[in-house]
Amino acid sequence: MKQFWKKSLAALLALLMVLTMAPLAVFAGDGDTTPPADQTGTETPPATEPHLKHSFETDPMPAPDIPAKQPTCTEDGHGPGWTCSVCGYVMYEDGNYKAKGHDWQLKETITAACGVEGKKIYECSRCHATEERDKVAALEHVWGEWKTVKEPNSCTETGEKQRHCTRPGCNGVEYEVIPAANHKPQEVKEVKATCTTAGNKAGTKCAVCGEVLSGCETVAPLGHDYQEKVIKPTCTEGGKTTHTCSRCKDSYEDNLTEALGHDYKIKTTDPTCTEKGKKTGTCQRCGDKYTKEIDPLGHDWEIVEAVAPTCTEPGNTEGKKCKTCGKVESVSKELPAKGHTFTTEIVTPVTCEANGLTKKYCIECNYSETLVEPATGHKWGDWIYSDSFKCDVGGERYRICDNCGEKDGPEPVKPQGHSWSKEWTVDTPATCTTKGYKSHHCTRCDAKNDITTVAKLPHSYIDKVTKATTKKDGLITGVCSVCGVERKPITLKRVKTIKLSKTSYTYDGKAKKPSVVVKGADGKKLKKDTDYKVTYASGRKKVGTYTVKVKLIGNYSGSKKLKFTIALGTPKGLEAETNKAKKTITLSWAAVKGASKYVVYCATEKNGEYEKLATVKKAVYTVKTLKPGTYYFKVCAMAKNNKDKTVYSEYSSPLKVKLAK
Repeated sequence: MKQFWKKSLAALLALLMVLTMAPLAVFAGDGDTTPPADQTGTETPPATEPHLKHSFETDPMPAPDIPAKQPTCTEDGHGPGWTCSVCGYVMYEDGNYKAKGHDWQLKETITAACGVEGKKIYECSRCHATEERDKVAALEHVWGEWKTVKEPNSCTETGEKQRHCTRPGCNGVEYEVIPAANHKPQEVKEVKATCTTAGNKAGTKCAVCGEVLSGCETVAPLGHDYQEKVIKPTCTEGGKTTHTCSRCKDSYEDNLTEALGHDYKIKTTDPTCTEKGKKTGTCQRCGDKYTKEIDPLGHDWEIVEAVAPTCTEPGNTEGKKCKTCGKVESVSKELPAKGHTFTTEIVTPVTCEANGLTKKYCIECNYSETLVEPATGHKWGDWIYSDSFKCDVGGERYRICDNCGEKDGPEPVKPQGHSWSKEWTVDTPATCTTKGYKSHHCTRCDAKNDITTVAKLPHSYIDKVTKATTKKDGLITGVCSVCGVERKPITLKRVKTIKLSKTSYTYDGKAKKPSVVVKGADGKKLKKDTDYKVTYASGRKKVGTYTVKVKLIGNYSGSKKLKFTIALGTPKGLEAETNKAKKTITLSWAAVKGASKYVVYCATEKNGEYEKLATVKKAVYTVKTLKPGTYYFKVCAMAKNNKDKTVYSEYSSPLKVKLAK
């Protein structure tokens, strides 16, 4: 039904157009009609003749002759269409469809980098067209340091250096040519040819690459000029003809003959028992002598055998006498009888009042004797006073024999007065909480005199120590083991200073032992071997760096390693002697103790760049082939340190030397 109304409306409109345009066409007199533009904006071709309706306005309508066209991102579309075969008018079923426009989607983001523009690329999801937005200018390279990749290997060949961009992810590289050094002419002195070696003429060569720049032609060897000398044979040396070059003294030998050998006349001295003999030969041609020793004969001893003495009979020692020379090696001497060596056996013990019997046996010969040992008698000890004895009243006393324990007494004793002891007797010991008492006692009775108080004893604390360190204070607390009193806490200040008294020495071949200073935060010095121990590295004589370990002990905890160095002394007394004729400067300086070698440097300005001339063992060096001018020299010493590495001293003060023309 909808299509029907559309078609009816279209036919009506066409009819109105024909009716409207026909008079105009007739009035124009050209017979052409121009229908209005279609809905797409395209004009239809003019009809050939007026008509009331279009050719497609039939029932049913013919199939559309214009296919439908879908709209794109940039172009409009339309539905199926009919074209009037009379006037060319076009009608579309559904009218126009406007262009959709692009549906942009972010496809790629490119970050700005060295030589690369930053931007965002969008792509249409329908037609895949692309568009760039948010553009950022490309970054410049951030170059790093130049590095040499190829040295100029000769005076004429250039080198190359390069540097890389330091921006992360950038591989940019920039190259630059290192110019060649160019030849440095150096005079070459004439070297005269010898018999065996070629010489050369004077000229110049490059001091860097050795290329000949001028002259320096090679001169061929001269060859030897030999002179002959005939040597006749002797007793020890053969004969020969020696050919010696008159120029270089090179020599060779031929016509060799054997030595004649010695013609000795022999003289013999006979040996004795103790003295060596000898044969002496003298050559009758050359006077050469030789001596050959003959071993001594040795003694022919006559021996008197030794006889050991007994307890009662004498003996004798061995005797020796030589039968050949009569020498007495040892004289036989008489040895006295040894006497008996007794062991004793007590038959009846001796007492204070009765004799005893002792029997003796000789352990060598079994001889025996019986001896009577007289009674010893009593050995009375000191008098002992009875408990009831009083010096001012009297009483009894007795004594006891030290040998047999027999008691003598008691006997009465009259009043004698006290006998006070010189030494004090402690009657009541003092403690940490109470006083004590002491007095002089009578040596005979229990009387006391000069009763005196004894001061309290100090507390015997059992301490608990929290050790001090280099970062924290420590603390000592304690309780008396006798009375239980707590002591007042003692603060141990932290260790603030641990250092060496000296940290650098100049080598003198002696072992170095710097003292250690350890102080608390309160400035008080700690005691060595009580509060800390010090361990030194072994040796400490050679040039080098040494470690000193300090370990805190006792009431302190922790450790620290300190270092000190032994360095070579600086060369002193640098002086020079010039020789303008030879173009030389001889340098000398005071030897540095411990130095194995010295390094000599030279410059043409005092504060200029010094070049190394030589490394020498002695404290002297001659600089040769110098051009006239002003030079500056300095020297340093070198040696192996305690780790077998080469170390150097400070430079000597620069020495200015002028070499005159």
